[in-house]
Amino acid sequence: MAVTLAVLGGLYFFWLRDSSLVRVEHVRVTGVTGANAQRIAARLTTAARGMTTLNVDDDALREAVAAFPAVQSVHTDAGFPHSLTITVSERVPVAALTVGGHGVAVASDGTVLPGTGTRSLPTIPMRVLPTGEHLTNVGTLRALAVLTAAPPRLRSRVQELEKGKGGLRAILRGGGTLVFGGPNLLGVKWLAAAAVLDDPSARGARYVDVRIPRRPVAGGLPPVIDPNTGERIDPTTGQPIGDGADATTDPLAVDNTGSNADGTAPTTDGTTGTGGDATSASGDSTDGTDSTSTDATGAPTTDGTTTASDSQDGPFAGASP
Repeated sequence: MAVTLAVLGGLYFFWLRDSSLVRVEHVRVTGVTGANAQRIAARLTTAARGMTTLNVDDDALREAVAAFPAVQSVHTDAGFPHSLTITVSERVPVAALTVGGHGVAVASDGTVLPGTGTRSLPTIPMRVLPTGEHLTNVGTLRALAVLTAAPPRLRSRVQELEKGKGGLRAILRGGGTLVFGGPNLLGVKWLAAAAVLDDPSARGARYVDVRIPRRPVAGGLPPVIDPNTGERIDPTTGQPIGDGADATTDPLAVDNTGSNADGTAPTTDGTTGTGGDATSASGDSTDGTDSTSTDATGAPTTDGTTTASDSQDGPFAGASP
């Protein structure tokens, strides 16, 4: 019996598994989309037809499509004796890196996806487009993390991800801005944003500030007229709106001198830094609590956002403070 098993084993490994009796003849490729779908399917089909259903070389199939960054993984299902189904898992683009009128899609893991359509993707403005296969700029990866964490229904509403006075912020299609501050607690911040956006009382808000996600703020709501005095009332604060209304709490406010609304000079990401009032801000702490720093007088900073130290060739060139 041992000799018989050894002979049968030898026949299988040295003859049958590579025999033309089980050669792959019918190949079905699924899961590929986009402009390169036909080329990917053709390369996989050509590689598969050099195999047998008893000896499928997954590494060779992956190597055949290594030039296509949209392909994340390849899975096979052999059907004895001559068929093989190849299922391709693709990287999903979540944003478009843009310079002027040119753009390139990027996946959530930072893989650049040339040739992938960008028409409906949220944009991340750049000074220069990346030349490598993966993003390395810290600032761009932070912005990408915000979009990656977004629920699909909300990500589809984002037109652009930029940096400004309030830190990282998402400009929504049709109007409105979500202010995230630093790239921490993103899942909780998106939940807070979704709750505010779904609240009828927040309809028409110019911005939703979720830098402190347990206390989201809908600001810039249309004023309410007091029927008794005729005064314009800010629905967010309940206070009358005067000509000298305080703009320091508005994360989108910018004064006419090019500095922030609180009188400090903007840093490269638009947040208050050491170049303005000699204070530093450290708004979004990792536990979601408030964290403010003080200047020489002991007064806290006003924007409560985290400053970034992105490289000079980082994203968001030309973004408003």
